[in-house]
Amino acid sequence: MFFARVGCYALFPSPANPMADKYIQIHAGMTVEEVEAILGKPNVSDDPAQKSWEEFRRVPGGGMHGGIITVKFEGGKVIAAEFEPVNLPGRLRFPR
Repeated sequence: MFFARVGCYALFPSPANPMADKYIQIHAGMTVEEVEAILGKPNVSDDPAQKSWEEFRRVPGGGMHGGIITVKFEGGKVIAAEFEPVNLPGRLRFPR
């Protein structure tokens, strides 16, 4: 039984969060241009000291994966980055 579950997971893994893949590429000391090469132009806030991006994708079953990345800059270089993941299940069921 254990091997069957592991095998199924290997064949049908849960979809990766697209923003998590991008977030792990951001490092202290990167320039604004290097960050924008990974994330594109900011689509939430575009202040010289702090920029934010959000992205969401639908996944099989109707759920959504994504999140918000906020990067803080000082002197045009990354000093901090935060990632707030959002993983919504496909079908929410509420008790009646």
